[in-house]
Amino acid sequence: RNYARDNFHAILYNAYSTKDSRGNLNHAYAFSSSNQHIKIPNHNDLNFTSQIALSFWVKPDQFPGYEQYVISHGSYEERYKMSITPEKKMRWTLKTSEQIIDVDDDMPLQTGVFIHYTGIYTGYSLELYRNGNLVSYKPLNGSIGTSSKSITIARKDEQETRYNFAGTI
Repeated sequence: RNYARDNFHAILYNAYSTKDSRGNLNHAYAFSSSNQHIKIPNHNDLNFTSQIALSFWVKPDQFPGYEQYVISHGSYEERYKMSITPEKKMRWTLKTSEQIIDVDDDMPLQTGVFIHYTGIYTGYSLELYRNGNLVSYKPLNGSIGTSSKSITIARKDEQETRYNFAGTI
């Protein structure tokens, strides 16, 4: 539930509750297959276009050799995504009215280890932070793209079952 606004509540699909980075039970979700994800149904209010910040803890369980989506709202084709590349690096991608830009963490992730990431678009830069430290930055401007798709966690979108994430968010 979104207690801050009592709106935009997430819907769970087969993922299971687990411990978070501090060991608190029922504070994170684990995903192990392509039929597990979380979605937040799309709404016009979620298609803001000026700035955005995403923040989460992630603990991969495996690296299957394909890109794994941690969170997506229309992916890079429409809006944004945070994903783990086949090289095991976190990638923050955003599409604006000007261009599509990726910023990558240069440090590979490890299985079984929680890492905190924050992706920010300020209106003039795309920034990626690992554990509170800036790890990648590129200039970017323009309006953030919009999407009719739901926000999805652990999958590219509701229909696409490839690119699923295996681990804990």
